[in-house]
Amino acid sequence: FDLTLPVTCGMLVHQVRRHIFSQAAPGNTITSRYNSMQFISLLFEDTGYFFSTCDTRGYLKEWQIDETTSGAIRCQSIFPMPRGRHRDSFSLPYRGRIARFDGGWVAAARLYRNWALQQFWAVNQPPPGPLRDVAAWVWNRGKIAEVIPPVERLADDLQLPVALDWYWWHQSEYDTAYPDYFPPREGEAAFTQAIDRLNARGILTQVYTNGSLWDARAASWPEGGEASAALQPDGSLFSCDFNRYNPHPLTFMCGMGLEFRRKIVETADRLRHWRLPMLYLDVITCNHDYLCCNPHHAHEPGGGNYQVQGFRELFREIRQNNPGLLLCSEECSEDFLDLVEANIVVYPSQERALRLPEYQEVIPLFMAVYHGRHAFFGNYALMDGIPPYDDRWPDAGRFRSEKAWHRLCPEQFALEVARNVVWGMQPTVATLRQENLDRPEFAADYTFFKDAAAFYHRHRQFLFDGQLGIPGAFSCPRQELHFLQRGLYTKEGEENLSSGFRPAVLHAVWESPDGRRMLILANYTYQAADWEYTESTTRRQGRLEARSLAAVPLPAE
Repeated sequence: FDLTLPVTCGMLVHQVRRHIFSQAAPGNTITSRYNSMQFISLLFEDTGYFFSTCDTRGYLKEWQIDETTSGAIRCQSIFPMPRGRHRDSFSLPYRGRIARFDGGWVAAARLYRNWALQQFWAVNQPPPGPLRDVAAWVWNRGKIAEVIPPVERLADDLQLPVALDWYWWHQSEYDTAYPDYFPPREGEAAFTQAIDRLNARGILTQVYTNGSLWDARAASWPEGGEASAALQPDGSLFSCDFNRYNPHPLTFMCGMGLEFRRKIVETADRLRHWRLPMLYLDVITCNHDYLCCNPHHAHEPGGGNYQVQGFRELFREIRQNNPGLLLCSEECSEDFLDLVEANIVVYPSQERALRLPEYQEVIPLFMAVYHGRHAFFGNYALMDGIPPYDDRWPDAGRFRSEKAWHRLCPEQFALEVARNVVWGMQPTVATLRQENLDRPEFAADYTFFKDAAAFYHRHRQFLFDGQLGIPGAFSCPRQELHFLQRGLYTKEGEENLSSGFRPAVLHAVWESPDGRRMLILANYTYQAADWEYTESTTRRQGRLEARSLAAVPLPAE
């Protein structure tokens, strides 16, 4: 059987019994934390089983799936108890649901969607405003002269709305000194002039801030870092050195950390005063399921719903202080859908970012449930395969010899962008350098990106407003591809080249709000590919040219 998990935007684990619950690995348990939603499903050949909790208050919980000695599959939702006063009895603060259904993972998402769209976080989603019309995102990092001109060039070439996600605008090197961002790296005057320049061009811009971490070495740490921190049961800080070049202990804050929330609100207020139209708050929506045992916080230690409620209050304070400021966070979480307009989702680049076995894949499960008002974008799609390097990091961390990664992995960039479109996400390019626009060797990738952005924008009644449909049977050739796994902190010699087979044509069925249905196709390869689609009495077939996208009308259900 296959298993769907609500990890990031969704995970599909194929043939669980064979690959995980096998005789070679007895007693294995699948544990799912940091969940974006509250359901899992088991997909057998002839039927599916759906398990969900119905929690509307954001309690900490996790899923565990294992196989008993009798061969039965056991699914458990684990609720960590608060560690406060002794209790003789306890009532679970939400109910659960089990159902049997026919179909695959999209059908399971539909079951959950029927409940989810009635909840306050879905009913009260803010309107997307200008985000609905964005055709493409550029995720750039660095100084004004390297960040802005390529975005302006893309906007000129597309003649469509473009958005910028700007990192490394702040005074400190990346992944250090949070939440001390000011003054901007090139000074207040240059920064505010850059924001005005982008606003005048109609380029929707957000800048990076971190919504969960405080650097224990930051100058501001004595102002409330430890007082706001999420303490572990032994009283120690919950910290991580993200920066491999200059390690700093970045400490996770509790949602009830009032001093930290005040610092973030002050940052948002200042940026909005500088006419910034959109703000990114990293980490919150992808990782808020950690326990806190800080005895000075207004919650019982251990389990509870204080993380969600505290970070919700942070978003509310920012919105109250700054009407019209658009908000975005990392990956997906239904707990905050009514308080943010967008989420960056990086796992369309799953081969670049994750070392997954072939029996696991990331899927747009979250989009199958929540789609139609919210902006999803993002990937790590680099045309040249070379991540950016902060000029404030030590020079010793740079690669001394770069290979022609785009020739070694010629389809990887286009595959990531094609997933954006087929998954109903706004196409994104990471680190768009001027040389990517000028050098002929990148022309094919740049053309495909522009085509994908224009296609998405032209079909946004389906791909922004629409609902992911239950697909029929689809066939096309599979092609062996080569992938580079290399992240921001990958040191030279630690990069990984791999290969795997993928369908040459990606596909999905999307339904517009007025009931129209469209088969969305994307051939990201350098060869034309034949395809065939069947559902009920409908059959469609064709040949999709290399590096092209298509929309094929389907009958209404």
